[in-house]
Amino acid sequence: MLRPQGPDAIAGIGDWALSNGHLCAVISDLDHESGMTAWGGVLVDLGHCGAGNDQWLMSHLLPNMDTESLTRPHSLRTGFGAASAFVVVQGQQQGLRLESRYQLELDRRDTLTVVHTVTRVGPGTELNTLATMFLHPSRSLTPYALNTAQREYSLGFDWLQVDRSDEQVMLRAMQPGDLTVFMGAEALDAPVSYGVKLDSITRRTPAEDEQVIEAFTITDSDYSVFGGLAEVPLAGSRKPGIWEFLQSRWMDLAQGESLEMRFSILVKPDTSVAHITDEYYQGAVITGQIQPANGRLLLSDAQGHPLTTVTPAADGRFRVRVPQDVSEVVARHVTVGHGREYRWRVDAAALDSGELEVGVLSGSSAARVQLPTGYAMRLTFKGVEGTPDPSIGDDFSGANSAGETWDNGVQTNSVSLAGTAGDPAEVLLPAGAYQVYASRGLEFSVTTTELTVGEGDTTKLVIAWPLRVLDTPGQVSADLHVHSAISFDSAMPLPERIRSFAAMGAEILVATEHNRIYDYSDLVADMGLADQITLLTGVEFTGMAYTEATPSTNGHSNVFPLRYQPREFSGGLPRHEGVRLRDLMQWTREQSPDALFQLNHPRVKNAPDPGLAYFDHLGVGQAFDPEQAMTAQSNVALLEPNEAGLRDADFDLLEVLNGTDMELYRLVREDWFSLLRQGLRPVGTANSDSHKSAALVAVPTNYVSMEMGTSALATQASMLAGLRAGRVVGSNGPQLAVLIENEQGEVATLGDTISGQTLSLQVAVDAADWIPVDTLVVYLNGGVFRTVPVQAGDRVDLALPGDISGFVVVEVTGTPDATYRAVLPDFTPLAFSNPIWLVGDG
Repeated sequence: MLRPQGPDAIAGIGDWALSNGHLCAVISDLDHESGMTAWGGVLVDLGHCGAGNDQWLMSHLLPNMDTESLTRPHSLRTGFGAASAFVVVQGQQQGLRLESRYQLELDRRDTLTVVHTVTRVGPGTELNTLATMFLHPSRSLTPYALNTAQREYSLGFDWLQVDRSDEQVMLRAMQPGDLTVFMGAEALDAPVSYGVKLDSITRRTPAEDEQVIEAFTITDSDYSVFGGLAEVPLAGSRKPGIWEFLQSRWMDLAQGESLEMRFSILVKPDTSVAHITDEYYQGAVITGQIQPANGRLLLSDAQGHPLTTVTPAADGRFRVRVPQDVSEVVARHVTVGHGREYRWRVDAAALDSGELEVGVLSGSSAARVQLPTGYAMRLTFKGVEGTPDPSIGDDFSGANSAGETWDNGVQTNSVSLAGTAGDPAEVLLPAGAYQVYASRGLEFSVTTTELTVGEGDTTKLVIAWPLRVLDTPGQVSADLHVHSAISFDSAMPLPERIRSFAAMGAEILVATEHNRIYDYSDLVADMGLADQITLLTGVEFTGMAYTEATPSTNGHSNVFPLRYQPREFSGGLPRHEGVRLRDLMQWTREQSPDALFQLNHPRVKNAPDPGLAYFDHLGVGQAFDPEQAMTAQSNVALLEPNEAGLRDADFDLLEVLNGTDMELYRLVREDWFSLLRQGLRPVGTANSDSHKSAALVAVPTNYVSMEMGTSALATQASMLAGLRAGRVVGSNGPQLAVLIENEQGEVATLGDTISGQTLSLQVAVDAADWIPVDTLVVYLNGGVFRTVPVQAGDRVDLALPGDISGFVVVEVTGTPDATYRAVLPDFTPLAFSNPIWLVGDG
């Protein structure tokens, strides 16, 4: 099969497959939006044929390192010979012709050759730098950066601070380099690593005179860059700095001159960096064994410069090659509760024989804790008496940016159990004392026990199961914004994503992967959880392209449910870049009339991508101002209709609460209230947006009132109707029941409209005993009407004015205590209702 498989395989009908029988690669069709562009012609898939290990994301050629002015390709051609095959993509812009050639050869089974060439063919924008950006957001791949010729510039997993808004910081982040190993996620079943080697950057004249350009690299948790100046600077250093970049402002290509970047991408079916570096190093091979087999060896030279890393095989054996000029190797073994350093001399005998055997190394004697079986729950381990919290799922890379550690997407201090056969049987913990919490979401109790373990212990964890303490008849708990490794910025395996959802006791999981429609309901059934979890397939449209129609991108928005089309590009994803929200809504209504459109996290802070927050730019570079009318210059873009009469403001749902951030919640709440006051009626939602284990799924959640169906389809239809009607409470703990009754005995619940001379607001507050509740706030037309102290179990009756039109929203909060913080770290107890609408006499 020519089409790669794996968590990041997105190719479909119309794309261009390239294979040598061992590696399978795909270049997207020119009309298939890819990565940061509104077009294709991009390497989107790369893995071993039939291995299911495609974790490749995307790379983009960046003239002048400009991510907002990428060149649209105009042609694609293919060819093959007796021993090779290639795809060539060409485009032209501002007097520059760009060509990217992707080639596989029979005698280089594991290597894809990529050659980017930029040629001056006419007048236009100056070319002062050329770079290629490789995307790996949030450690979906983990970069290990090396300079194989000058090790003092190697970074390994210790990346420098990167801030694209600060020129000085970016200059410091630029390091001479030629090899980055992108380590695949170890938690995924099909391992892979990509060794991206920049073989050369060459400037050529029409007379074929050549000038070799020094390369620089930038390494970050989200992307890596290889680049070079357009020509050799005067009296510069090997590390680019302010002097070199000042000169670059006067650099350019003359007519007919070209700049070529040549890469070799080595692909290995393993997550050990050593399997890549072994192909480039020519020194001695170091062998040994770690008992018990666990952890990772991080190798450096005597000066501390990173060389490579290796993980032991199941029997503890390891084999790793080092550079030829290294005479002493420092090896740091890192594993559960254990860090030990070794120094090995690579003497003449080792060089003569080509091998150095270091014998048996002592691995970690971590405690084995056997876990309960047969019941869904989440187990949280908190260190006490000086014991730190454990890091379960750690890959022991220590990957960090300027000292700030980046987790690998699955490491946390908790374990999720679904109560099925596939649950983990045990967990490894460092010796120490722990408080263990067993929880199952917001409607269940929390139980605790103390656990003390020593090195090498095997202990059975005995803990009481959480019990249901709150009944929610006529409601379902739905998380409308959930990610997994199918998204380009997550390494969360699908089975673990499903297991974590079951452990939180939620019922409706809406799968919203970035720019990809993917249905994993069959896996839910295979895990025996179809009677507990209803999965709706959706997508998160993720604007990444800066275009004429959307100069600030079109933000992020969810649509669900949608039909998964496995043979189509990205599962049937439509064109979504360079179009306004109103046009995406039109596509939604035409293709899936019952689907809902949700605007996601419309405000953010400290975001690496300013396009994330739609209300900060409205797609057109103008922020929404909640204190102004919709017709004001700042806001009027939301009201501009397309030919079908749809406006950017016509989204069905607004994600008022995303994850844990209460500051952003308060900002978006004011945006929401502004819209409601001006006649728009988006339903407010609360979602986890979970991408990894440490970011809990199904908290916050939406309690949707609905008629319970007799089948999955009936439940889905009723849930969608409840959402559309606004019968929703967003919560990360408390429960709310809200109604308004008039003097005639008529009752309105969430989403309803009511009028009367005498209106009584009736609020019931409840919560599990581990969820603190202390304050109730009633908002009338977005302003605070009443603040009332409450506790769980209270019923509050308040008289409302009968001569006012508008809406009532109720909010309850609490102050987190130690148990709440342990079970739901970084959260604050909160629940908010959707509006009940009032029609006054006036």
